[in-house]
Amino acid sequence: MTTEQKVVLAILEAVALTVIVRLWWRGGKTGLLARVLWTVVLAVPLLGVLIYAFLRINPDENPDDNVTFSQRAEAENDHRH
Repeated sequence: MTTEQKVVLAILEAVALTVIVRLWWRGGKTGLLARVLWTVVLAVPLLGVLIYAFLRINPDENPDDNVTFSQRAEAENDHRH
């Protein structure tokens, strides 16, 4: 995931969190169940994608990508002896 995509996801999460705060502070006639439901709908999908984007290893930077299965098996055998 590129830096630009991470920035867009962060902005979307900030917007979602702003809407959630307004939902809970201004509630009005919105019931508790509706607030909880909207909080989950707004926060979980975006937050999950955002956390995934920042925590996953970029495949281009993964050192094991160029290692074949047989090379990996040989390395494991070397560690066993």
